Amino acid sequence: MTHEEWLEARKLGVSGSDIACIMGANPYKSEEQLLLDKLGVGKPFVGNAATRAGQRLEPLVANWWAKRNQKIIINGAFTVSEEDPRFIGTPDFLTIFGGIDTKTGAYHIYKDGCPKYYELQTRWYNMIHGGDHWDIVVCIVPKDRSEIPLHESDDFLFQWVQNRPVREFPFHRDRAIEQTMREAALRFLDRLEALKRQGRS
Repeated sequence: MTHEEWLEARKLGVSGSDIACIMGANPYKSEEQLLLDKLGVGKPFVGNAATRAGQRLEPLVANWWAKRNQKIIINGAFTVSEEDPRFIGTPDFLTIFGGIDTKTGAYHIYKDGCPKYYELQTRWYNMIHGGDHWDIVVCIVPKDRSEIPLHESDDFLFQWVQNRPVREFPFHRDRAIEQTMREAALRFLDRLEALKRQGRS
């Protein structure tokens, strides 16, 4: 699947990064903004220093976690739920027990625990994939992303990651939360389909 095909597929359903918006837990995007994105009239997100750092570092964080815990991980792939083809997601990495999501972020984001929007994203992946639980593994990085040595080799950055503080948040499956997410996602998809019909009429 190309990146363009992936973007088009995301417009057809609810993904892990969408569910927090729908549940009102994303401080960066509302459900209304998400609707515009799905309709193709929202302002596209082109990335920033934080996302660029994450793209480079997060696979190294996963490799560090797998090495430390002597676990086998495989790259996640675009997945469609057997329950509803509109429930979709692209988790970071899969394991025998479920999976892990890797994050990079400054200390203040995680000082009080895992942000709710990341928890919901993780629980969504667990819902569509199954398994016992899902972990979020966070490498704490400088708030000023320019201090991250992204120009260095992967070997250098792997060592750099190992010397950074790490936060881990394990989440076991919770069927009640999954049902709440499922109902919210279905309401959102009904709204989206109604708006599409209005646009076609």
